[in-house]
Amino acid sequence: MVFLNSLSYVNATLEIIGALASFGVTIFFMANEYSRGRAGWIFSGMLICNTVCLTFDVIFWLALGSAGSIAGTMLRVSTFMTYFISYIFVPLFVAYVVEIIRQARPFSRIAVYVSAISCLAVSILLVVSLSSGMFYYFDEYNIYHRGELFWLSQVVLIVFAVVSAAIAVYHRKSIGTRNTLYLLSYLTMVSLALAVSVFFYGLALLGIATTVSLIIIYFGIPIQQARLLKEKELELAESRIAAMLSQIQPHFLYNSLTVIRHLCRSDPALAEETVIEFANYLRGNLDSLSIKNPIPFARELDHVKTYLALEKKRFGDKLNIVYDIKELDFLMPALALQTIVENAVHYGITKREQGGTLRITSETAGNETRVTVADDGVGFDPDTPKQDGRSHVGIENTQNRLAIMCSGTLSICSEINVGTTAVISIPKGEPRL
Repeated sequence: MVFLNSLSYVNATLEIIGALASFGVTIFFMANEYSRGRAGWIFSGMLICNTVCLTFDVIFWLALGSAGSIAGTMLRVSTFMTYFISYIFVPLFVAYVVEIIRQARPFSRIAVYVSAISCLAVSILLVVSLSSGMFYYFDEYNIYHRGELFWLSQVVLIVFAVVSAAIAVYHRKSIGTRNTLYLLSYLTMVSLALAVSVFFYGLALLGIATTVSLIIIYFGIPIQQARLLKEKELELAESRIAAMLSQIQPHFLYNSLTVIRHLCRSDPALAEETVIEFANYLRGNLDSLSIKNPIPFARELDHVKTYLALEKKRFGDKLNIVYDIKELDFLMPALALQTIVENAVHYGITKREQGGTLRITSETAGNETRVTVADDGVGFDPDTPKQDGRSHVGIENTQNRLAIMCSGTLSICSEINVGTTAVISIPKGEPRL
């Protein structure tokens, strides 16, 4: 009994250290931007489960072998909760591995569902074990004993820990070697703890090992993801600036002002209207610098209409515009449509001697919304690199912002002397503000 008490205090001390460390990381993690998104919430759940589990473990070791009904109740409750929380933790870990992979590439969540169903089944057996003792039981001295089917209570935990590790290793190229090693730290630390317990029976290191693995993952994946998130936000900010600057071209400003000057002499009322349109156009571009989230398509379309009204005054019958708007209720990055429309006007229709027609269409197609900008201008050969001295940063930025902000795509097909068609595709339900 003296040996039992000494070992209990050692284990309780280890569990207290682990619980405090886990609690500290939980608070710090949830108070920072690292907890954003599905993966962040799952990791928060893992930290909470680990902290609560270690707390019940402390109660277990302090009450183990103590006489009295109160100690017996504390033992039974803490043991049940430790087992039960373990069956919550493992599916969460599987889900976390899957979400890390899904951030890099499409991947099914079937492993998450299987692990959750399996742990639910074992949890039901855990409840049965309270009366049957199949997993564990206590004697009259409040001493814990393993039951005949104790192995079944643990095998599901081990199997899915191995499955998670196998999934991470298989997708190591997608998530990166570092992230793979961080995820493998859980299986590694748990395996080491189990190996040590073989030589030092009764020494409880599983909880502290899990805590160490979570700390390793915390300093690896979430912080790294937060850094990447900041880089993406910076990239988006730079893209907004580049997109805005690419729209306000000196030749467009000069030509618009020239049109206004001529109208001041020939049609002062129309000149006044054009000045208002010109001011609205500039304001829309400048406002895009402060817009971090996607905007309603209707707002972007209004901005495009303002721009085309200015160009229509300049080119007259050489520029024909057709709107076929069947869908307005969705979001897209600011200036995304305008970039494409300006390219169609300047490098397609107006390069053709007789001009042409620009058609803007929005519609729902299956599980996505499509915006099509088609012109019958000069076109180009997509397979031939352009040697016109321009950077073409506008289209590239538009593609990047669509992908990051809306999970959308931009496809462009063109044929010389036939025209160009650009299609923006945005999945339904995207983006989320």
